[in-house]
Amino acid sequence: MVVLIAKKGKEKKMKNFYPWLFKDELEDIIGNPEDLKKPGLANLFSSDKEFIGKGLYIPSSRKIFKLMTHKDEKIDKTFFIRRISRALSIREERFPEPFYRLINSESDFIPGLIVDRYGSYLVVQFRDTAIKTLEGQILDALIEIIKPKGIQERNDFEHVEDVNIVQVNKTVYGEIPDSVIIQENNLKILVNLKSGQKTGFFYDQRKNRHLTMKIAQSFSGKLGIDLYCYTGGFALNMAYSGMKVIAVDKSTEDIELAKENARLNSLEDKVTFLNIKVEDFLDESVSKNLKSQFIVFDPPSLIKNKSEKRKAFKILSELIGKSIDLIDEGYLSFSSCAYNIDLKLMVEILRIQAGDQRKILRVFDQTFQDIDHPWILQIPESLYLKTLWLIIEKGEFL
Repeated sequence: MVVLIAKKGKEKKMKNFYPWLFKDELEDIIGNPEDLKKPGLANLFSSDKEFIGKGLYIPSSRKIFKLMTHKDEKIDKTFFIRRISRALSIREERFPEPFYRLINSESDFIPGLIVDRYGSYLVVQFRDTAIKTLEGQILDALIEIIKPKGIQERNDFEHVEDVNIVQVNKTVYGEIPDSVIIQENNLKILVNLKSGQKTGFFYDQRKNRHLTMKIAQSFSGKLGIDLYCYTGGFALNMAYSGMKVIAVDKSTEDIELAKENARLNSLEDKVTFLNIKVEDFLDESVSKNLKSQFIVFDPPSLIKNKSEKRKAFKILSELIGKSIDLIDEGYLSFSSCAYNIDLKLMVEILRIQAGDQRKILRVFDQTFQDIDHPWILQIPESLYLKTLWLIIEKGEFL
């Protein structure tokens, strides 16, 4: 097995459950030349030769080591049964129905592995080459614990850094239907397990969809707007509470599934779905002086690293400014799923854009991803989804 020696002091963060060691934090790498070229498992030691832990070795990545355990133990099927069972017990305490993210990578201490549960079906994602080498043991553990009817592997995501994962979208166990129906907030949601974005459905926004439904109850008959609507999650909750809704997304496939979800809940007469770019919709709406009482702004991540923050600031400022323009008095929720777009940046964007329009923004809540996407304090990167909930009012009384 490959042995990694960390530079002096770099072991401290690993002892405090931070999972990543970067290439420039290594003092030495020891092992067979052929093993050093291949992803797999490695032991990590401090510069004083103290055993720190065992984890994933990814020679092609800047994150060359991902911690899995502080113990000198086997990483095998039994290991994964213990980890998955622990994660399952946490979910079962929180969720009465089997619709949730079962494993959320580093946050559940199985780095690189994503598992979403849709009742009797699982969707798995291996996000680096080292965890992929353990696929057999992981699948065996999932089958023993969950006893699913089928497992779909979705490694067809946009790759990051220099981790070369072969793109795969295939059924690896049992049978998988093209779609399944899950239930949330008294709504039925059709989820496409084979071609939906990422692993099919954004469970991390569960709390926000519930809060959207509650807010919308105060605006029955008024206009709500769902920007970047995907398959209609926020739009349906607005419509269920009595609002008339415009839902916007540039993806034809997602809009068609959103329409099907509306029909499934007898809400097709309350939601108008527009298959256009959000930028074009906002430009047209501002020019027509369209007004809304509640806008949900939930864009894709926009940036992949810190160096693109200026670009994100410019794009988001323009979009948020136009969204605020559509609300004279009402509510705005502003989400970011990008780790590198933090709350400070979001607040700055809102503050500047509201000031330019002489509007007051009153923050009444801030939320994060739901509990099945754990935020581990020792892993800052595990907090990625931030949402600010704002009441907008004109500043004319001042």
